[in-house]
Amino acid sequence: MSFGDDPINEGDTAGLQCMVVKGDQPVALAWFIDGRPYRPEQAERGVLVNKQGAKMSFLSIDATRAEHTGEYRCEATNAAGRDVQTATLNVIGAATTSSSVA
Repeated sequence: MSFGDDPINEGDTAGLQCMVVKGDQPVALAWFIDGRPYRPEQAERGVLVNKQGAKMSFLSIDATRAEHTGEYRCEATNAAGRDVQTATLNVIGAATTSSSVA
């Protein structure tokens, strides 16, 4: 799971896919941002989670901002165990760059 090889600039779209290829159902998929569980009210900050069937979920950010920088984790659990995938998002923008004035 990765946000890709290129830097993410402020205003760019970013997304992750969490998919269970093998495993008995029921499978529970959960997203975490900087160690805290994703909450639906985070959609107000531009972070959306959409479940696609029993074994797939997408996290998307339509217009990234510096505040979206952090670690994103998807956890898949079922009766047999748990699997975790993580990705780090670094947003490059006005809040994270500096300039000098002559």
